[in-house]
Amino acid sequence: MKLAALVNDGRTSITEENKSAVDEGDFEEITRQLRQFHFWTLRDGDEPHLWEHQRIAVALSCAYIVANPKIPDRPSLREAALLKLPTGTGKSGIVAVLSRCLQKVRCVLILVPREALRDQLLDDLQWRFWRHLGYTAVENVTFVGEAAQIRRPLDPAYIAELLPSKIGQIETHFSGQDRVVLVGTHQAFDQIRRTARDKSDPRLAIEGSLRWPSSFP
Repeated sequence: MKLAALVNDGRTSITEENKSAVDEGDFEEITRQLRQFHFWTLRDGDEPHLWEHQRIAVALSCAYIVANPKIPDRPSLREAALLKLPTGTGKSGIVAVLSRCLQKVRCVLILVPREALRDQLLDDLQWRFWRHLGYTAVENVTFVGEAAQIRRPLDPAYIAELLPSKIGQIETHFSGQDRVVLVGTHQAFDQIRRTARDKSDPRLAIEGSLRWPSSFP
């Protein structure tokens, strides 16, 4: 998918006027990675593939990842990206692809308002979305696939529930080149932040030990 396709698609906010903020070379490279996966190409029949609007949403997110995020008249601020899709249109699949298929995205934090949504997303990212695509994915086992079916296997990933009680375990996965995907509620994240900022908390043996790694946006 070329950047011009996003410019010409009325569902996106990329226009001829602002497309210069996106590095086209970087955009081509990041979408080239997606083209290596069997499911990225639209096909007729029953072969696994994303819906067309899911591909547009993923590509738009990729454009944001490689764009200059600074707001021209407010250089101290960074722009945010927003995807808005109706219920039942495959938002979980978009999240799954973005968090598990891009080399440039290694650490992902997903926050949801309710525990039920958290548990649903954990299953979707780990195995359920990939089964819905048509791949052989085993329940409660992180799907990576085989070259024969997915063309390029997914990277192994540490996919975990974000809880204050799991911070020590989670931190061990930020070293090296691990792909980390955390899913938690707003409440759990707020509790972790409050604990990290409370210098009098005896659980903090070293000031800032619960601080998020620099690789997190």
